[in-house]
Amino acid sequence: MTKKRRVPAVLWNLFRNRAKTLAETIISLTPPPLPSPTKCRCKCNPNCLRCCSEDDRMSILVRKDDSAEYRKLVNQCFVVVSENAPAVPPFDPNSRWSQTEIVRNTIEVKSYEKTATKNVICTETATKKRKHNKATKLKGPQNRNRVMKPDKNGTVPLVLWKFFKNRANTLAKTILSFIPPASLVAVKCRCKGSQNCLRCCSDCDRMSFLLREDDPSDYRNLLSQCFVVSSDNAPLPPPFDPHCRWSQFEIVRGTIETTLQENAYTKNVICTGYNKRNRSSIVFEALTSASWSLLLQRVGDGLMFHLLKYSSIFMPLNRKTHHQVAGIPVNDLCRESLKHSSESKNQQHSSETETKKRKRYEATNIEGPQIQTGIKKPSKNGNPESFSRLLKTSGVQERSHEVGPISMNIDTPESCMSSRVCNIKDSATNQQNEVLVVARSRKRLRLSAWRRSRKRMRLSSQNTCDENCSLSDEKMKSSCSCCSVWQTLQKTRKNDQISKRSMLYKLEPASLILPGKHIINTLRPNVSGAKALFKQIFGFSDSRVSPQPTLCSHSSDISATTTTCLYNSLHKLFKILIRKAIHCPRVKLLNKHITINSIESDSSSFEHTPLLDQQNLCCSKRKVVSFLWAACKSIVPRELLGSPSNQRILRKNISKFIRLRIYEKFSLHQSMYKLKISNFSFLSDNHSLCNSSTKQNITKRWIYWLFTCLVVPLLQANFYITDSENGRLEVFFYEKSLWEKLMKQSISSLKKQCYSLLDVNAVRKIIDKREFGFSRVRFRPKENGIRPLANLKSSSKLSRKDFKGFKAVNVVLRDLHAALKDLQLIKPEKLGSSVFSYNDVHRNFRKFLSHVKSGSDALPCVYMVVADVQKAYDSIDHDKLLRVMKEVITDDHLLHQTNQIVMSNGYMQVCQYVNLSRQSRSHVLARSSHCVLVNQGRCTRAMKDHLHFNLEQHVKYNVLHIDKRFYLQNVGIAQGSILSSLLCSFYLGHMENTKLVPFLDKVTETGSDSMLLRFIDDFIFISTSKKQAQAFFSRLQRGFCEYNCHMNKEKFALCFDVEKISPQSNRLYIDENGNKFLRWSGLFINCVTLEVQADYTRYLDGHLSSTLTVYWEGNPVRKFREKVCDYMRPKCHPIFYDSNINSAAVVRLNIYQAFLLCAMKFHCYVRDLSDIFSFNSASYMGVIRNSLRFMYMLMKKRMYSLNVDTDSRPVLKVKKREVEWLGLTAYVQVLKRKQSRYTELLCLLESKLKLLDVARFSPALNFAAYKSNSSVLWKIKY
Repeated sequence: MTKKRRVPAVLWNLFRNRAKTLAETIISLTPPPLPSPTKCRCKCNPNCLRCCSEDDRMSILVRKDDSAEYRKLVNQCFVVVSENAPAVPPFDPNSRWSQTEIVRNTIEVKSYEKTATKNVICTETATKKRKHNKATKLKGPQNRNRVMKPDKNGTVPLVLWKFFKNRANTLAKTILSFIPPASLVAVKCRCKGSQNCLRCCSDCDRMSFLLREDDPSDYRNLLSQCFVVSSDNAPLPPPFDPHCRWSQFEIVRGTIETTLQENAYTKNVICTGYNKRNRSSIVFEALTSASWSLLLQRVGDGLMFHLLKYSSIFMPLNRKTHHQVAGIPVNDLCRESLKHSSESKNQQHSSETETKKRKRYEATNIEGPQIQTGIKKPSKNGNPESFSRLLKTSGVQERSHEVGPISMNIDTPESCMSSRVCNIKDSATNQQNEVLVVARSRKRLRLSAWRRSRKRMRLSSQNTCDENCSLSDEKMKSSCSCCSVWQTLQKTRKNDQISKRSMLYKLEPASLILPGKHIINTLRPNVSGAKALFKQIFGFSDSRVSPQPTLCSHSSDISATTTTCLYNSLHKLFKILIRKAIHCPRVKLLNKHITINSIESDSSSFEHTPLLDQQNLCCSKRKVVSFLWAACKSIVPRELLGSPSNQRILRKNISKFIRLRIYEKFSLHQSMYKLKISNFSFLSDNHSLCNSSTKQNITKRWIYWLFTCLVVPLLQANFYITDSENGRLEVFFYEKSLWEKLMKQSISSLKKQCYSLLDVNAVRKIIDKREFGFSRVRFRPKENGIRPLANLKSSSKLSRKDFKGFKAVNVVLRDLHAALKDLQLIKPEKLGSSVFSYNDVHRNFRKFLSHVKSGSDALPCVYMVVADVQKAYDSIDHDKLLRVMKEVITDDHLLHQTNQIVMSNGYMQVCQYVNLSRQSRSHVLARSSHCVLVNQGRCTRAMKDHLHFNLEQHVKYNVLHIDKRFYLQNVGIAQGSILSSLLCSFYLGHMENTKLVPFLDKVTETGSDSMLLRFIDDFIFISTSKKQAQAFFSRLQRGFCEYNCHMNKEKFALCFDVEKISPQSNRLYIDENGNKFLRWSGLFINCVTLEVQADYTRYLDGHLSSTLTVYWEGNPVRKFREKVCDYMRPKCHPIFYDSNINSAAVVRLNIYQAFLLCAMKFHCYVRDLSDIFSFNSASYMGVIRNSLRFMYMLMKKRMYSLNVDTDSRPVLKVKKREVEWLGLTAYVQVLKRKQSRYTELLCLLESKLKLLDVARFSPALNFAAYKSNSSVLWKIKY
């Protein structure tokens, strides 16, 4: 470093002599003085820098009267001129523009030339854009950040951001990026002075030219919500021409046909499904709408053609769903990225050491990476014949300004900017490519003081650890070679999950304490057995484990308690473990800890026991924990379980694992919670030479194996673990022998009713004719017995020796399901009075009430009947169903395959759907969120005969595999099929049209109104005539023998008195105020006013916590906030808040009750989380406030987005302050019952509630908050 320049060390290391002060750089760029001053452009100005002599130039730049700030700038600012900079322009001392204009023009030129992505001069513009985007961010729920990703251009859908990052821009910004800045226009525009030209507008007015105040909303949504990604291989756009010589129809059609001429097998989505006869497709219609035609008038046909041909376009379907209409399909990119990621992971795992060496080598490699510059030339064959004039250039060739490409050229490479030990050599300049050769610096740089200090501390700590670990000969003998195995022990992650999948629904009988294929059952208590178990627990390979574990230099007495060699100590303990596991008394432990009913010993009496009594034969979780702990103590040596305090903690953690609900996960962190490593004797300092991190890793490995390979197999071998219909998400444990007897009794009863036994030859004869095979059946406990559930989602194989496999039943039936869903929309009359959602119920209720009231507020007296079909799925007659479906499926169907790319929990998922009509596709696919839809034009024709064949095979020849035997279902349909609900609806709809509706027409009185609805097999009939309601009830009581259809007498309910029905029906509910409600499909319907409320009686059977799924891993606060919002979703349907159906008081009562249930679940969730996590009151308050905002926003969204007629649109008459008051009141009332836990939170809620104080002005709010009006909710256990 020279004294004259005083170049900073960082710049000197990077640039050497090329770094100069600003004054020296300017003087070096100034040409030598001319022989005659008259030839200079200064016109003999004495202050001209060029006309001065070289010795006087510095005095011209820096003068005595200059300010200190200017002198500091010229002398202390350093400049490095790029090696590829062009020649300096002729010197001109005149200043025609201000400094502001020059800097702005420089930034625009750099952006225009596509070389400014990493140039620092352009970062200010990007920063201002980011600030503007933050300031103008759309308001919405807090989870919007997970749906959209911010970038320079606004918000990009998460799926597109995952693939394209900053390259994805809105349609408006993409178009503006194709137009050069107005200040750089060097030729006359082709508009010939027209005022309506996008190119002639200033940069600030171009967006207002594209988007105007009087533009239609569809056009504005297209430009602001449609996203475009320009292709990397796209040529330069043609010169801008605002004229439109062709219509949008001709341009889109020409683009498609040109693309197909160039490549008949192109994957471009714009060509999918294009019919050459009628020259049309779904994508064609989407791109030729009125909005696209309006855009064509403003951008011209040349730019429109370039946009359609060389870009990927994603049009919005709704707020969170986009449909790809041009470009390479995103699902193909997703599959390729997943394939490359899996391959890279395998390569990284196999060559981890080589990669590290390669990275170190590349950091100091002599030749650096080559960086390409310039603009790609357009392809020669890219111009279509019929649109050749669109791409012809005349005059000066324009360059495009493209936003956000993947790779950009910079003046200084990024590798050089981030490296401290490299500099840049002089290199020759190429016109197209710029090669920067990076060489290693010859001078060894000294680390800074703080880095040297940290390095000394690290080395000293390592030396101290080595001194502690390597004992002297006087105290202990030197470390043996077998202990070096711990140096290669792989680390575990605290979020590793203890899998429960292997213990659920397992029927294999076990005579030993562990499953037959368990590793301990294959080992012997010797050296080889201990070594095999050691390798499985700690994940070592044969090369890492010492072949002679007995050769130890620590002690001649190699016992588990005296040796200081951890390796041999564990081998000794594992021998004991194997020996104790072999001799574990399984039957004795079961008899002691699992109290089996005396019914088990007497098989004859067990067969005659009613199923209702057998439901309570499951083991309590307390007994299961007791058995597990006794088995663990009987198998595992005491040294491996730790001290008594550790054993108590370990038993508590095992109890938490047993009490998990069906979808909850258990991590390694939870299994080790509060365990102390120092309380394990084999890891104490007297018996182990390892450091603390190695001890912790050993403990994690051991506890992980204890849970996954001992606790879980113990449960799998001794219990049948299942969920239950009335138990919600709770898990139930049945002793294996008891469950086998329950299952055999159920099978024997099913054989008498609807099953027949098949041999293997008969099964092979049936399934060889079709594509799908058989389905496996498991039994699930219900309220009055156990129900068979068929798994139709998995493939099947008759035996392991057979090479032929069969597809899953539901996979083969997807085409038939798509056809039935299409017929549901085309032929709704075939379904009778079927409703499939609350939207259908809301629409029918709204029409019936408006017709009955006839413009008046008073409602006439109504009579209601509620009924349920007994065993609806199991009683369907096969021949009758096939005859009904022959009348429904009468034509062939054209099936379209649509791909849906979804972001779920940070991962990409590609889902395939088979659909038919456009109405069906929009209905099914537009309801999903956070996704991109791609229709690649793949379609097949499903023949009518083939659909009927698959339906007949599925209905009449449904083969079931139960307990290693095959059965044929003679009556009824499988309940796990994707067709079950639709087939049942068509079947009962045919019964209604032929039997029930003609009967009701005969008994209808003049002037009476009625409504019949059926949710699959659940009927509700409402009439203003009591005689008609009684006739309907009597007809249902008789049943329909032709359809083998009979009603469940225990589930009848009426709102009027009838002698033949029991008044104590569980479907009739009377609250504390004496109001009568009929329960129907999750709804409470007022027998007098027909107002609709939510049915909460299903929560009365058990504890509310059985309906939750608690997440302990990840960010617990974020998960907690999401779950509380999810609790509000089911009760936010418009049917509860529509003022056309419910009064103002009932609307507010429904809001209050929804918050009451949410508050109860809030407490249950907090109580379960409190074992590991604890939150402050501010966090609780944030979750509650978020739920209040979410409830109001979701109500508004669903009310306004409901697709109904204009005259029957729902009406929401609730203010935001009222929703907040109802929510806060509900939280306060619920949490007051658990006051000891929420003392501080209750103070915050009450203070917030006082600020609202809206109840005294609204009688409806006071009615909603009355305790007697929500008596059913206060009976829930929470």
